[in-house]
Amino acid sequence: MKKWLAVALGTGLVLSYAGTGHAEKADKKDNTKWKMVWSDEFTKQQLDRTKWTYDTGNWIVDQNGSAISPGWGNNEKQYYTDNKDNSFIRDGKLVIRAKEEKTTDSLGSYDYTSAKLKTKGLFSKTYG
Repeated sequence: MKKWLAVALGTGLVLSYAGTGHAEKADKKDNTKWKMVWSDEFTKQQLDRTKWTYDTGNWIVDQNGSAISPGWGNNEKQYYTDNKDNSFIRDGKLVIRAKEEKTTDSLGSYDYTSAKLKTKGLFSKTYG
């Protein structure tokens, strides 16, 4: 029976390993069973919107748009934006920058902005 393991690394890639769960001696020609299944090397000037999307705001809201919990449920103080000042690519690296700046929305006022990116709805891997 194969077991799957997927690892998400801060570099923007996901590695997947399919193993039997038993210790196996690695083949000398291919000493790894890891296989790249998703990556983003951030080589473009802009964020690849086919791979990434933004969460914006500060509140968890339900499917009807009603506010449920501030700070995404864990008391975060920043307001997440899709603003290019808060997330951008520089020298092949994704930069997420928090800024001390006031902003408001219909649910409140906030002293900081930042960015919250996700692949939800754009990429998924079973067992990982």
